[in-house]
Formats: sequence, structure tokens, C-alpha cells
Amino acid sequence: MAVVPISLGSKSLLRLTGLLALAWLGLAWPGILKWDTNQYCIDYQLQYNLNMVCYTRSQLIELNSSMCHSCKLPTDVWSTVMELGLRSKPPTRRGTRAGKSVKTDIPSLPSCVACNSNTSSPRLHNDMSLGVWNAQSITSKTDILCENIIEHDFDIMIVTESWMKPDDDVKLGEMCPPGYNGLNCSRGSRGGGIAVVHKKQYKLLHCDDLLPASSSFEHALIRSNDVNLVIIYRSPSNSKGDFLSEFEEFLGTVDLLPGRSIVAGDFNIHVNKPWLPEVKSFLEVLTSANFHQVVRGPTHKSGNTLDLIIVRKEDITVEACTNYPLHVSDHYLIAATVDLPKLTAHKISYSFRNFRDMDIKLFSDDLSAKMDSIIASEYDDLDSLVYAYNTGCQDVLDSHAPITCRTRSVRSQPRWFNKSVQDARQYKRRCERRWRKSRSDTDRQAYISSQRKVADVIATEKKLYFKETLLNCNTKDMFKTVNTLLNKSQCSLPDCSDPVRLANSFGNFFVNKVDKIRKDVDKKHSTSAGYPEQICPPHLPEAQIHFHIPITCSASLASCG
Repeated sequence: MAVVPISLGSKSLLRLTGLLALAWLGLAWPGILKWDTNQYCIDYQLQYNLNMVCYTRSQLIELNSSMCHSCKLPTDVWSTVMELGLRSKPPTRRGTRAGKSVKTDIPSLPSCVACNSNTSSPRLHNDMSLGVWNAQSITSKTDILCENIIEHDFDIMIVTESWMKPDDDVKLGEMCPPGYNGLNCSRGSRGGGIAVVHKKQYKLLHCDDLLPASSSFEHALIRSNDVNLVIIYRSPSNSKGDFLSEFEEFLGTVDLLPGRSIVAGDFNIHVNKPWLPEVKSFLEVLTSANFHQVVRGPTHKSGNTLDLIIVRKEDITVEACTNYPLHVSDHYLIAATVDLPKLTAHKISYSFRNFRDMDIKLFSDDLSAKMDSIIASEYDDLDSLVYAYNTGCQDVLDSHAPITCRTRSVRSQPRWFNKSVQDARQYKRRCERRWRKSRSDTDRQAYISSQRKVADVIATEKKLYFKETLLNCNTKDMFKTVNTLLNKSQCSLPDCSDPVRLANSFGNFFVNKVDKIRKDVDKKHSTSAGYPEQICPPHLPEAQIHFHIPITCSASLASCG
């Protein structure tokens, strides 16, 4: 049952073109009208091939705007439209006075039943946001993808036909806004490829070994808790017959995976043409596995629906699904809202010491007094002396510059998103609203031009930001910025539960390093001609070095500005 809220203040309950668009899809719908004093709703039961098809108000408006109204309806659909009295009469001047417009009566719907006034729409902002896009090579489109991820606040973004190499970490880093991670599922050769950009709070794992291999399409299995995200890209050059036979077995394996499953990607199957044999076979495969396809409207500039999101009806509900044309690719960006829990924003916990406000003279006096007391004390072994030295220094440091712990949310926008970028994005949104309202070619070209302007402004501001950062930073910040550009992870201390063992490993490393350098020097002097014989210092006897140093793997001791 699809509940469509309609305001009675409008000129009509629904345009006849919207009804014809639904009829064009081959939907037979006996009307059941439900009224309420506070919220006016129309509830239509739509039935197609004995399967329930649900539409929201936004989907009906999208269908009304996107359908080609000049298409000729099939005979059986046209007969249904005639029987329901939904035919739009052609304009005529017969029976009217000059200057008066011809009005078409909307037939009344059969029955009126009061609906529950307590029914409310779902809170979409608490659901997970999913994006699907065929980039047709992401090489020069990383900034545009990053901007759209921020624009729609995607929790998970799927990119097909990425054309990325297996070790292309730089492009993967450029795709990810702050607070996001990326997964690269490269084909290994030219073309194809799958990439996933997701928020850091979603712990995604690449688990392709759980699915069978296929030769007619690429696939990647990304798992997170009890959700299986299956991504598919089928090249148009591959045989559709081979794809259908392999996909039926593949979907059966997906059905056996534990948890709920979402299948998404570019299938290159024209599901908007259900009369084609391969489309019929494809839909039958989905129906037999109890899956259904939720994307409506064109996802390609040719007007076909190629990029799909497939879910099982009883497991996952897609609350909203909208297609956005992007000028940099032939495929549209699909933005869907899925009734999966939206995890909270990723936060970073860090600690620091405020050295700037510390009294250096008082700290020096206290440290000297502490050292004098340690020297005056008598210790039986070296370990006790080292332990007293470490604890004494830390106590003095904690009294003058104690460790402060704080938590901050990850910044979702890059630092180069300044006022120029925000103004360009606002202008793009105005052009988009104008085009979606008018659907004229002029407004569409203006919308495409505004997208290009946003991409150019982002590229310019990004270059200026990094240029200014590298010119006005010290050596440490310079290497940090370069690592950010190269998408290199920061270095961290090795994991070790025993501090004595960790200290010994550090000591052995430097002992071996000195011994290696000494051997290289001896070898060089022995093989060099014309040099007098060198007197080398005797080798020190090997000894096992034991350091009992408590190592605290806390955050860096950064200054507090």
C-alpha cells in the first residue's frame, strides 16, 4: 500500500500525466481513497504480476517529470486507462465560448474510508544513506565524487567502473572526504573496477572468497556486521545469456549468506523495457529468489535504467531513491535511503600536555630537586635506579603539565571548502531545483554548467590550499601534508604487551645496526688501495641489554595552542 499525501490547496489532486506515467508502467490500480481531517492521503493498491509495487509522493512526482509523455501506450494498458476513466481528452473548442479554456473533469474515485491520523512518515535522517554511481574512470573525477559525498551525506558510496589500479592509493585518498575510508577492488587490468567509500564508523571487510567466481561480470562482497553489500559491474560487451545463467547461481549463493543483503551496481540490463526477453528472464530470476529492484526512472543519459539496487522485501526497505544526472559521466548518481541503522559520527580521542603555559624556571627547580633526592638515595641494582628516575621525572612533569584528554568529531568537509566553494554549491542547488521544476533544456544546460563551475572552483581552491600550506609550514607539518596527499597511514609504535621485551628489541636493533656499520667500514678499508692500515678499535663483547623502561603508548605530546 502506498500512502501519498496530497494538499487540497493545489489545483488538482494529481496530474493526469502522472497517472498516465503509472499506466505506462503497466500497473492496474483499483482506487481506494482514504480521507483524514488533518492529513489528506490517497492510498492506491498497485498490482503488477501479483507483486505489490509501492510508490511514495516524491516517486510519483519524479515519474511525472521524467517520463516521456509522447510514448505510445500498449493496447492492454490503454484499455485499462479507458476503463478507469483516466484518459486525458484532447483540447477542443466545441461547446465552449470563445476565450474560455477547456477543462477536463477528473473522475471521482469509488470509496472513501477514514485513515489513521496518527500515522507519520519514517524519520529518514536516522536511516543509512547509500550512493551508487558508474564513474566511467574516476581518475579525473575524484573532487566531484568527494563533493557529492559531502552534498548528500552518504554513509556508503559505491563506485563502479573506477578504472583504478591495485596500488592506486593516491586516487583512493582523493575520493575520501575527512572521516571516510576507501576500499579498492580493482580488476587488475584496464577498465572496470569497483571502489567503496564509507564513513569510518562502518567497519567494512572485503570478503570475495565467500562468493563463486564469475566470468561474465565483476563482483565484490563487502560485509559489515549482519549486512552483506554485494556490488556488481557487468560490461556491455559480455554475453547477456552467460550473465543470466551465472547470475542465477550467484544470487542463490547470496541468498545463503548470513544476514541481510543488498545487491547494487551497473548491470547494463534495460529493466525499463520489461518486454525484452533478457529483461523478462532477469526479473524472473529476481522474483524466484524473492528479491526486487527499487530504482525507478532513468539512470543513463539515453533514458534507460541500467544501475540497480536490489534487496529482499522482508529484510530491507528502501525509503527513498533519487537519480541525479552528473555531467562527467553518462550514468546518473543514485541516492537511496535504506532502513539500516545510521551510526553516530566518528570521533577521535586524543591527549596532550600544555607546555606553553608551563613555568620553565619552576619546572627546572623541581626537576633538579627530584634528581638530587634520587642521587642521594641508595639503590641495590640498576633496574631500581632507572625506575626511580622514570617515575620521578613523570611526577614532576605531571605536576606542571598534566595530560589532558579530549574528544572531537571528524570534520566532514575538507579544509579547502571555503566561501567560494560554498557559493558555487549553492548556485548549483538553485539551478538543480529550477531544472527539476521546469524540465526545460535551457535550465538543464544551466544546471550542467553549474556542476562544471563547482568542479573548477574546488580544483582551484584545493591547489591554492596545499600550495599555501606547504610554503608556510615547518618540516614536520610538510611531511604530514605530503603523507596526506599520498594517502599514507601514520607511523605507530609496534604492538607489544611486554615493555621489557619491546625495550630489548629496540636495543638489539641499534646494536645490530652499529655492528653492521662497523663491518662495512672494515670491509671498505681492507679493499681500498693506497690507504695506510687502519687501527680499528677492538670489538666489544656481546652482551644482552636489558632495559626496564615503562613505555606508555599515549598520544603525542603536542602543544596546546
